[in-house]
Amino acid sequence: MKKVIAAAAGLMLAGALVGTASAAVTFGGDARVRTYYQENYDLGAIDPETGLRVNENDNTWSSRVRIVARAESKGGAYARARIRIADTTWDGTALTRDRGAGTNAYWDYAYIGVPLGAGFTIEGGLMPTNLTKFFYWDNREDQLVVKWGGDMTTVQLWYAKRVEFTGDPVEEADDNDVDAWFLAVDQKFAGDFGLFAAGAYVDDQTAADASGFTGTIQVGGPAGPVALEAALAYVESDLTGNADDGYGGYIQGGFDLGVVNLTVNAGWVQDGFAADNDFGFIMIGGASSITPGIFDTGGKGVGALADTTWIGGTVGFKVSEALSLKGNLVYADLDTWGTGYEVSGSLSYVISDGAVFTWDIGYLGLDADDDATYDDSPFGTALTVEISY
Repeated sequence: MKKVIAAAAGLMLAGALVGTASAAVTFGGDARVRTYYQENYDLGAIDPETGLRVNENDNTWSSRVRIVARAESKGGAYARARIRIADTTWDGTALTRDRGAGTNAYWDYAYIGVPLGAGFTIEGGLMPTNLTKFFYWDNREDQLVVKWGGDMTTVQLWYAKRVEFTGDPVEEADDNDVDAWFLAVDQKFAGDFGLFAAGAYVDDQTAADASGFTGTIQVGGPAGPVALEAALAYVESDLTGNADDGYGGYIQGGFDLGVVNLTVNAGWVQDGFAADNDFGFIMIGGASSITPGIFDTGGKGVGALADTTWIGGTVGFKVSEALSLKGNLVYADLDTWGTGYEVSGSLSYVISDGAVFTWDIGYLGLDADDDATYDDSPFGTALTVEISY
């Protein structure tokens, strides 16, 4: 609690100091409480020491509070920071209070930006990085970014420090760090069509020597009553450790019928490329409240387990201004591992302005090949109350 008070005091002090320099300081953020039940999320895995299931059933609570601080100087320069407080599973306060590392509050990102005129802006610090949800989304980089924006075109060039050796005398002697350079272009066209392209080169000077190129291109726009979207992605084999370069892509069509909307998405990933875990549905990818770990591993989702092809449909229905429903039906072929299908849904109800209740429920039917280790089908459901301020 002392650390939370200290963090809050630090925010207020920062606001007071910046306020004396004729700057605008605002605070916002979000918070949630969630309870969820998961069954067969261990996929039948057995602990070799005990001979028992790793975790057949799990009924758990979790919560978090996030505070965003936004400060802007009189001349237009700005700072952004977000603190996460008690972002963990309830376990009787051992982790809720201490997080096992001596603190239950930490800075998620913190950076500054300075407009230079003529459409140019420079930013630097610990920054959130969002390219596309299929390729690279909601990540953090220590980086320096130069942006240029016009009416129809935005270009970003940035340098990211992935690894800075300071404790390994062998690696540090030759400045054997890991750096990355990104280039991203967002181009708008007439008729609401758009193209987004991004590429990155990772320079790994360590003994691992995992250097290489990765990139993506995404296009989208309306075609009559259909909202079309398609993407391709590539990752060089040296970055994944695979023998072959990795590829992936999808095509999506959306139909808006008023209170009902329908989306169909089909795609594939192979040879080490895996979609970001923010892409997907509820059980198969998507970083949902109940996404099984096989589709949400280390920031990667569809394709993290095996080469995957899929096709899925999502139906949304707006019952009222407060109540909306969504359902998913998805089929996926996980290469030699087996096949799976998802039946899932979500209910969202606006309790009040800024407060939303959500109920997620999903079943992932798995039919593993004979040589696969696991063959149990996960079921999960979660209740969440989230507020924004």
